[in-house]
Amino acid sequence: YDAFSGTFRAPVLGLYFFIVHGESVSDGRTYFQIMKGGDRQCLAFVGEGIHQSSSCAALVELTTDDVVFVEGIESEPGYLRAERTGFTGFLVQAY
Repeated sequence: YDAFSGTFRAPVLGLYFFIVHGESVSDGRTYFQIMKGGDRQCLAFVGEGIHQSSSCAALVELTTDDVVFVEGIESEPGYLRAERTGFTGFLVQAY
């Protein structure tokens, strides 16, 4: 995982599990998604209101060097609370 770019690059071929969670800090709404390259793996919606939250998870088959990242859609700057927003994952099974 590259914390600077926010991307995960698969070190080995296999099945991976990823989850992202977000919480709002302002009265607005946003969508965010886990992406594998240009393909959406899951989509989450955080509704209007402070402290609204949502998560999405995906099991994804990756080949070596495939890239996975989180992308915000229609988000307002500063909308998601950084200390309560996270992205993590792990290798379930190498092939």
